Amino acid sequence: MESLYNEFSDLMDEATGLLTSLEGMLEEDYRSVKELRLGDLYESNKRKESLALQLRSVEGRWSDTSQRLGEIMGLAKGDHTLDEVVARADSPWRESLTERRALVRNKTEALREKGQTNIRLLEQSLLRVEETLTLFNYLLNPEVTYGAGGKLDPPGASGAFLSSQA
Repeated sequence: MESLYNEFSDLMDEATGLLTSLEGMLEEDYRSVKELRLGDLYESNKRKESLALQLRSVEGRWSDTSQRLGEIMGLAKGDHTLDEVVARADSPWRESLTERRALVRNKTEALREKGQTNIRLLEQSLLRVEETLTLFNYLLNPEVTYGAGGKLDPPGASGAFLSSQA
């Protein structure tokens, strides 16, 4: 049982380390978007994909270890949560696992918040690009209108800001 507790604890520490790395990447992504460093975002995405694979591996091993611990503790197979395993852990391990569980949860919540912040920043950036394109489209391709006499009015001065004749 001691080896299972050690394995479980080590996996929680490994997950915390990977989540901390991901948190740093999201912070760097935020700076990259603000500074318009798109190449850095592409590189970051590659690193995040690799990290996601590592997290999935840890999660799978964590789940297996949790299942084995749960079975030893008398919990139904596949029908228990991390909280239940931690609550039933032997006394010297319970405190340690409780702290690790809190770290994982805090990191996960921080990642969720940073991810949402980055999403909002990207959405706002895309909106600004769309608005700029709309402005350029209006200036370069003015709408044709009819004058009071029913004849087409010339487009006026739209597009002149790029013309050498303006």
